[in-house]
Amino acid sequence: MNRSQYSPDRFCMKCRGKLIPLNPLMCPICDDRVPHSMKFLNNARIGKNSLLRWVSTGILTLFFWQIIGGIPLMSVCDILNNQSAWGYSCDLNSSTPSIKGPSFAPNFLLLHLVFVIGLFGFWLLSNTIQKKPLAKIITGRKRIDAERIVFAMLIAFIFYSVGLSAELIISNSNNIPLAIKYQGFSFDWGLLLVLAVLLVPIQAGLEEIIFRGYLLHALSLLVNNRVFLALSTASIFSVVHLSNPEPWNYGIGPYLLAIFMMGFFLSTITLIDGGMELAMGLHIANNLWVHLVVGLENSVINTPSLFLITTSNIQYESIFLPSLIQFSIMFVVFGLKYKWFNFNKSSKSISPASLI
Repeated sequence: MNRSQYSPDRFCMKCRGKLIPLNPLMCPICDDRVPHSMKFLNNARIGKNSLLRWVSTGILTLFFWQIIGGIPLMSVCDILNNQSAWGYSCDLNSSTPSIKGPSFAPNFLLLHLVFVIGLFGFWLLSNTIQKKPLAKIITGRKRIDAERIVFAMLIAFIFYSVGLSAELIISNSNNIPLAIKYQGFSFDWGLLLVLAVLLVPIQAGLEEIIFRGYLLHALSLLVNNRVFLALSTASIFSVVHLSNPEPWNYGIGPYLLAIFMMGFFLSTITLIDGGMELAMGLHIANNLWVHLVVGLENSVINTPSLFLITTSNIQYESIFLPSLIQFSIMFVVFGLKYKWFNFNKSSKSISPASLI
């Protein structure tokens, strides 16, 4: 449509969004009167949205992410398979190729380069094929709210620290054996700390952009139901994680339950808050905690975490109730902090259920 074809009584002259027939007319994308939660979903209509462009961007992003992104790791593996260097070797027999050796750092770096290349590819493709600014995929606000990301990380670290401390104190005071061992600090841990702070935000950020941003936006153009959007994105998020070794080592059911509950919560707060900043913060904090503080013996990315969980299986009861309590408290904390609930007696309060 040419510029001359945009009628000012039907389209916003600033962003070309279709106006809502209110008095006065309102643009659902850039009007300050529109809630961020509505703007976030309306951002799905920004740019070029033919089915071919959506599918092309999705497929080419996977190509960038999984194929081109894996070239550095596979190149190093090819070199190590021909000649071992400094005690390092490449393991191609596991579900994810990995570098084994004196330090965890090379493997951590190469596996995270996959996400760095994937993020660059998505940014390039979404801008060129669909003309979608990355910020508009991330948030319904005028700009990405870094304060929200940091606050969510802080809340997550508080929860994780309290939980770990309580578990250790109760175990020591009652002589209850724990399936967790302390590994302590090391030079390798310090090196991983630097790499994790630099790379984990990119890794977790890309996953959030894909699942709580691009995919959620695409589905919202097909089904205008927020419960469906939260459930569907959480389900896809869970299924994708079946490629990790954790579900096959610790139990598929409990692992899927944990991932689904987390995915559903992240999608829910994204839809209510009008952006994925809080979800990004929680996801980044979760992955930093797993890599640096409490890790699993058999993980997709092994690291010298301070503590190591040595259990051979995970039970449903250790997942459902703790996660439900944690996410419920977080929901209230975020709701009070960012005024999701309207307690003004002169107006009807906002129900969280009505927003999703």
